Amino acid sequence: MCGIGGVIGIRSKKYANKIIEKLNHRGPDSNNYWISQSNEYPATLCHTRLSIIDLSKLGSQPFFSLDGRYVFIFNGEIYNYIELKSQLEKEGCIFQTKTDTEVFFNGLIKEGINFQLKCNGMWAFAIWDRKLNKLTLGRDRFGVKPLYYSLIDQNKLLFGSEMKAITPFLPSIKPSKNINLLIKNLFNYESTQECVIEGINRLQSGHVLEFHNGEIKITKYWNTLDYITPTKLTYPEQVEKWKYLFLDSINLRLRSDVSIGCLLSGGLDSSSIVSGASYAAKYQNQKIYNSNWQNLFNSSFPDHQNDESKWAEMVANQVNLKLNKVSQYKINSQYTLEDSMVMIEDPYITIPLPMLLTYKEVKNKGISVTLDGHGADELLGGYGDQVIRYAIISTLQLPSIKELFAIEKSLLSGIYSNKEKYLKRRWIKLKMKNILRKMFNKTYAYFSKYSGSIFPTQKLCPINFCENTNNHPSFLEMDSFNQILFEMFHFNILPTLLRNYDRCSMANGVESRMPFMDWRLVCFAFSLPWQSKIGGSFTKRIMRESMKNILNDDVRLRRDKIGWNAPIDQWLRNEFKEEIYCLLRKNKDSEHFDNSIEIWESFQDDRNINYKKGEETWSKLLPCLWEASLQNQLWK
Repeated sequence: MCGIGGVIGIRSKKYANKIIEKLNHRGPDSNNYWISQSNEYPATLCHTRLSIIDLSKLGSQPFFSLDGRYVFIFNGEIYNYIELKSQLEKEGCIFQTKTDTEVFFNGLIKEGINFQLKCNGMWAFAIWDRKLNKLTLGRDRFGVKPLYYSLIDQNKLLFGSEMKAITPFLPSIKPSKNINLLIKNLFNYESTQECVIEGINRLQSGHVLEFHNGEIKITKYWNTLDYITPTKLTYPEQVEKWKYLFLDSINLRLRSDVSIGCLLSGGLDSSSIVSGASYAAKYQNQKIYNSNWQNLFNSSFPDHQNDESKWAEMVANQVNLKLNKVSQYKINSQYTLEDSMVMIEDPYITIPLPMLLTYKEVKNKGISVTLDGHGADELLGGYGDQVIRYAIISTLQLPSIKELFAIEKSLLSGIYSNKEKYLKRRWIKLKMKNILRKMFNKTYAYFSKYSGSIFPTQKLCPINFCENTNNHPSFLEMDSFNQILFEMFHFNILPTLLRNYDRCSMANGVESRMPFMDWRLVCFAFSLPWQSKIGGSFTKRIMRESMKNILNDDVRLRRDKIGWNAPIDQWLRNEFKEEIYCLLRKNKDSEHFDNSIEIWESFQDDRNINYKKGEETWSKLLPCLWEASLQNQLWK
């Protein structure tokens, strides 16, 4: 895991050093750059390294092909590189290192961009062809690893793992012309090319970009829908397949030459990863690729409703491992609130410090890799009533409707009861909402309180969404429940979370690996009917069933769900009160200033604050605060 960046059309040590400076946190172990010779087309490629596989100097990038034609830089991990290397060796490839980087590089040279379809991992890469003077950029299937670019002076291309690697070279650093729209739709733009900084574009997940003779050509190489076939397995067979794929995904992500940690919230997803790894090692006789994975970390919020540490302790006790609690009770950090916002880059609905501080503590313990549970909610329907309603309208069976309404209520009350009044009336109401949604043919705005409308603006709809998704035969075959999960996974909620956790982990030189993001697991999840995901009185049904006798039932059968968010109500009134006021004053010429000050003072005078009010206040202050953060030196 690393940072990559460069510029095509310019040969410059000054550019190289600045790019490395801005990406050094992503790869603190070493850095290097390559500049084309004076008789070549101008090109500068940069790399900052976080050493994970093959810790020797041979793993340092850039890499060069044996004939010297290609130069390669890479950010990510190819988990199945051992198997791919064996195949390539049989085809005549010669390897000089033990890295996954060299395997990926050779495969791309030999087979072209379609080699990515053989890879199980996460990546962003750049290949410079010195013969054709052509740059190729690529990004993994689901966009776990970021990549940005900017066309300057009409024929020069800047690119980098973060926007901060590009902003020092822009004429000015200012918000996108659509910034107000973007902030109102925080979950609806990450899967598009649109960025919050004017002049910067995002390479979308599952795409490659070619830059040749000053022209940009972008091609989509991956569409999950092309790899989905509705399953014919019985439900017990589905559970066994899910279990196999899930445990194998964990095991692959334990390939590392450094110690690995697990972020354990105490929720079903992270707990399943920890207990699953322990189970595979003890009872399945699986070869665990790294035995030093047993470092557990929990972000704790003492005396606050967001605290889940008691659940994490249950799991740690079950697998007989020590739990490292990262207490967020009192903030004692080198990060200012403003710095933390720049580290995350994009505006977001909550303060990112709990995530930043947790990964910082992980790094302080000597851990450079973590296993995290992102992706499960969007695959299996972990957002409660926001998605259960789409399962309800997918069925005409009265017993199923009653059960689904009961599950929906149990997520709030913690009590499961299938006694439901006005059943038919509720079902018809949801059915009509779904008809309206399909008429609009847009991505549903799940978090409407941040978008201001249940239907997002057309400008934020992902490019070719209707053509490549809404009209795809596999999408049309899905029930409404799976359709809504597909959109959440690929187009709004999950891409936004992946971006944030990349920044939080890599700001501290920690690589976050996500077993639920294994492409085999993703394709299988979307081949399942909704009944495999919600039923038996629970959400995430197949996950809970597969973890039976592996994860303790107190955690496996939890009904409540708590997100990883800051105790924002307390922090706005205490730890960050003065800094927020200063940030607002710093941006007093903003169009948002007067309204923000009024909102801020009203919140401070409110005697009945709670978490919800804190979250709402932060979201209203965000335009002014984020705009003020653009003056921070980290951008320059």
